[in-house]
Amino acid sequence: MSLEETAQQIATLLEKYSELQQEVKDPLGDVISGQRDAIGVTSEVPSGYSKVTEGAASVLAVVNPDGSQEAFYNPAQVVNRDLSIIAIRGYDEMRKESPHKKGRSKDEGLRILEGLSATGLRAVRYWKEIPNISKIIVNDLLPSAVAAIKRNLEYNGVPQSKVIPNCDDAVSLMQRLGQQSRSSLFRTTPGVDGITKLLSSEKMDVVDLDPYGTAAPFLDSAITCAEEGGLMCITCTDCDVLCGVHPEACHHKYGAMSVRAKYCHEMAVRILLGCVERHAARHGKFIKPLLSLQIDFYVRVFVRIETSRAESKLSIGKLGHLLQCSGCAAFRVKPIGTVRVEERSRTERNREKQTKKQKRKRSNKDPEGENEVKVAKADAEAEVEAESPSSPTEPVSAAMSSVPCRKEPRLKYGTATSVKFCSSYKPATAGCNICNSSVWVGGPIWTGPTHDKDYVSRLIAIADAEKENFAAYKRVRALLAAARDELPDCPMFYQLAALSGTVHCSTIPMAKMNSALMNLGYRTSQVHCCPDGIKTDAPPEVVYDVMKAWTKELGCDTHPNNAIGHAKDILASPQRVNVDFTICEGSDMRAKVTGETKWGKVYVPNWGPKPRAKGNKTAEETEES
Repeated sequence: MSLEETAQQIATLLEKYSELQQEVKDPLGDVISGQRDAIGVTSEVPSGYSKVTEGAASVLAVVNPDGSQEAFYNPAQVVNRDLSIIAIRGYDEMRKESPHKKGRSKDEGLRILEGLSATGLRAVRYWKEIPNISKIIVNDLLPSAVAAIKRNLEYNGVPQSKVIPNCDDAVSLMQRLGQQSRSSLFRTTPGVDGITKLLSSEKMDVVDLDPYGTAAPFLDSAITCAEEGGLMCITCTDCDVLCGVHPEACHHKYGAMSVRAKYCHEMAVRILLGCVERHAARHGKFIKPLLSLQIDFYVRVFVRIETSRAESKLSIGKLGHLLQCSGCAAFRVKPIGTVRVEERSRTERNREKQTKKQKRKRSNKDPEGENEVKVAKADAEAEVEAESPSSPTEPVSAAMSSVPCRKEPRLKYGTATSVKFCSSYKPATAGCNICNSSVWVGGPIWTGPTHDKDYVSRLIAIADAEKENFAAYKRVRALLAAARDELPDCPMFYQLAALSGTVHCSTIPMAKMNSALMNLGYRTSQVHCCPDGIKTDAPPEVVYDVMKAWTKELGCDTHPNNAIGHAKDILASPQRVNVDFTICEGSDMRAKVTGETKWGKVYVPNWGPKPRAKGNKTAEETEES
């Protein structure tokens, strides 16, 4: 068969394919997203089902005879879904305003993948409450869950040509979507129980992962199928693993050791971000965290994925190890590596070219190469002397701002290098210099900013404009306000009750603690995951000097309990700074003073993790169980 005949047959098949598509055209295919119609909310409930309404969507729930769910649904996750809708809308606005980079046009509609959908409630809400969506792929591994998804899409009047149910393994699906294919056809093949399976290769603007437990197995394939500058929304519900209860499980899932400490919830967020960053670096990509929160029993992060091998090399300065004292609340974060970016002028570059030309001339005059070795040795010694760290090495957080995203920085390895590696541990003989106890090592964790302040402010504006459309508005608004005001360059925090408990005194008020540190020239802020937590750039020695002054003011320094244990070592050491507890402006961060709530109440009764969905069961299976 000739090439012309083959091309003619392919053209004929494409014509038949387009005709079939027109014949089976979805009658709702012309509906656009973001309309917030009442279909489903006001519809009658079929017999044998119960209706669950959330936002602009309603789903039909089926409960098995043994009490298990057909598809997983947790009403406590309404905060997660409301927050995700606001976050994706903010991302779409930011995507349109940002300069166009490699990838799709920013004027095209959003393509969203929900890899583990369960009931399809989230996808229905996305379609009804987020404008400018071109396609949503709603995937689940269980055929019963995909059947429930199709039922709920029909019940809510959502076009299945735009919101496409799919039954497949999430990892396999994302790997196929991430493949570079020349085919532009949106191909499917019959799968389980007649449910179609997608075979296309098409990158997604938003990849949403909300598994039961850890999202670690899905990260690698999710990064490959994300569009350039795409948004990844990741949930992990195994907070016991991330918060230090099972450090061995945390290590084999996330590649990091968790530490049991008062700041464990923020550590959970940073362990997840560090894991995502390492997965992205393997593909020459890097992450930009937009919003990272620990809520109730789960962690939810929103990060952008961008491609740059130069930036991915700088990840050594964004990751660090956590050194936690076993006797007191003191901690330190040590980066894995530091980066110093060398800026060279045109004159320096021309001088280097002239030096190379002179070396080539010398090598031509000296065929034996003796002079070349001497010259090379002298040049190397001069280079070491010129680039020796006479000034302290800048951390990556200070150097990254001067490195363009698309420009390869000069990174050399050796004595006179732009990248210098630090040790990942503290010597065992050193211990804590505050209470002389041993030090635990955790991590690696993400040490960079966990929020984008401008992005969070954008989300607050979106939430305030449509507060009546979100059932969990108060809680979401409080979380966003707390995240916006956090110090971006201070990993971890101190809990005031833990600080006071170490030296056996009543808890120091937050206004007093903030004022003492502010009067010494340090910055402070609250933290979104702990009402009595305080972030500061003050070193642990200064923080405990404040606690020594507080015990003296209360007269607790002579308490019998402070004559033994770690409190004795802490109070016996000299106080290095003079502490002033005079109240400063802005030190009292209570809601009745600032007028802004930062911790909302959980209003769902019996909230918490729910049992895993088991799908539909027959009567025989129910009797056997």
